[in-house]
Amino acid sequence: MKFKIENITTIKNQVYVFTRILDLNQNFKLSDTTLFGGVEIEKWLDIPIANDENGNQRKDNVAFVLKNADDQGKINLGDILELTDKYVSVIESAFTISGRIHCLLECNAGVLNIDTKLSDEKGQCWTVIENNLLFGRVQDTDLQKKIKDNNWYFYRLSPLANELVRPDANSKLKVS
Repeated sequence: MKFKIENITTIKNQVYVFTRILDLNQNFKLSDTTLFGGVEIEKWLDIPIANDENGNQRKDNVAFVLKNADDQGKINLGDILELTDKYVSVIESAFTISGRIHCLLECNAGVLNIDTKLSDEKGQCWTVIENNLLFGRVQDTDLQKKIKDNNWYFYRLSPLANELVRPDANSKLKVS
């Protein structure tokens, strides 16, 4: 998920980064391992009250706090930065009849890009080859709401080794 830096302010040794959300259709949640443009941020955000040039209240602004004030030099006004997380959680994983690996992942920072690399604590690695696939039936509105509310996304993965292994359900995968 991408944001444009609109203002950077320091208050009592804390650096606040005011941004504009570039994709209003995507949800996100912050965790202890969330990064903003590769910089660690607090598990805290604010939605400042602001008006646009027509006097209407904006719905596209968010403020983050940097974990380390020294990181302020790594970001600049006008930068377009991506919100990422160091980890995703495996909700479910399965093999299809054809041997493909499909995973339902909780991705707090939004959908993972194609070619994103994932690894588990056992050293097994995968790459995302299809993202944001449809999970379940569209008509199942309760399931679709649960998926959206929990930042769950459905992926097709390819193992990076010759071994066809799927990620374990309820595990965490490191994102790189």
